[in-house]
Amino acid sequence: MNEVSGDRVSAAKGIQYVGINEVIATSGVAKRTLYRWLPSKDKLIEEVTTHRATV
Repeated sequence: MNEVSGDRVSAAKGIQYVGINEVIATSGVAKRTLYRWLPSKDKLIEEVTTHRATV
């Protein structure tokens, strides 16, 4: 998965306003793949936050 997709979308709109379908469309991965790696929105937020901290 494109690791900056969630970050890019959330930065533009705010994570609370981003739907999972928008993350999927931006990342180009299948919904099933996304849920395999990020089983919840909380996990997505955690990963985005971690990514931002390392950039």
